Amino acid sequence: MNIVSLIQNNMEMIIIILAIICLMLFVMILVVVHNLGKVQNKYNEFVQGSDSKNIEQLLNEYLKGYKKIDENQKNIYSKIDNIEVDLKKCIKKTGMIRFNPFEEMGGDQCFALAMLNEEDDGAVITGILSREGSYVYGKPIINGESTYRLSEEELKAIKKSKEDYKNKARANNK
Repeated sequence: MNIVSLIQNNMEMIIIILAIICLMLFVMILVVVHNLGKVQNKYNEFVQGSDSKNIEQLLNEYLKGYKKIDENQKNIYSKIDNIEVDLKKCIKKTGMIRFNPFEEMGGDQCFALAMLNEEDDGAVITGILSREGSYVYGKPIINGESTYRLSEEELKAIKKSKEDYKNKARANNK
């Protein structure tokens, strides 16, 4: 049997099958067109924006915001640098020694208090209590030394302030 006669004998069946295939293709085209419309709407909303701003305008606004953030960050870092410089001048090292310079009085009622910054600048304050009254002396300290003569207790207070600071620094680094 040849193909032409086969087609002629089954022409009705072939037409029905082709019609079904065309109908299925038509339905598939409708589904694709519908989905394409959804994608097109989403794309238009993304590009044009929902509040009448397009994507270019939004990106420019974000870029300006980023530049402001970058400027603010630079200002913050500059302020931090200034704070770090100022902190070096703040008193960070303190040491106090209590002592009794008079044998006839009881207790360690006198003191020497050293207050130094990171560069060992500051002051040492000494308070002495006697039967006649109490006296407070202050001596400037520059680079860990004073132009005034320091007592043994004042030197101990300075040494204690440096040692305590080093011990705190070691404890913080652990």
